[in-house]
Amino acid sequence: MKKTSSPCIPEDRSVKSLKSAARSGLLATVTLASTLVLGACSAGQITQTADQVPAVNGTSADSQNKALSVRDVTVIMTPDSPQPASLRFIVTNQDPNANRLQKVTVDGQEVSFQDQLPEIGRDCTLYSDSSQGLNQAPKDQVQQKQCINRVANTIPNKSFTFGGHVPVTFTFDRGSVTTDATVNAPQLESGTFNRPVEGGEEGHAH
Repeated sequence: MKKTSSPCIPEDRSVKSLKSAARSGLLATVTLASTLVLGACSAGQITQTADQVPAVNGTSADSQNKALSVRDVTVIMTPDSPQPASLRFIVTNQDPNANRLQKVTVDGQEVSFQDQLPEIGRDCTLYSDSSQGLNQAPKDQVQQKQCINRVANTIPNKSFTFGGHVPVTFTFDRGSVTTDATVNAPQLESGTFNRPVEGGEEGHAH
């Protein structure tokens, strides 16, 4: 069988990027970029099915008619921090008609979005995360011509447990999608880590 490559991501470049990212501990970041690119590809170019979507950190779900896909659904919270949590997710619309996300609830709590949620056109993507998460997202790895909207959000940080799961419901103007989200800490910036220093305190090194 002849092997075909994605028209959106050249095969050689994609494989090399993933190998390099794995060696440097940035696989999650590259995976996010790949998910955004693949999600934004036209349905006429690539038909993305559940087993074709790249592995991501969070959970995934589809609408009943498969027109709307939700990927990388993850509750992000900072350990020992009073700051609100956030919900990272990627919604892609392959419906011929535009769809609008009306609201999102996490374990019954409504997510607060920084800006009004835009209409998601055909083959367009909505990517939402904390403001910090959006700033760290690899924008340069996503083709500018693709229809990707970014909106920051927050959630009240109430009794979430790291490694746990909480129900998340996405309500659209044409139905809803429900899945269980994992609860994780935010990703560290590239080249950043904490290590002990003299006196037993943790230091911030690059």
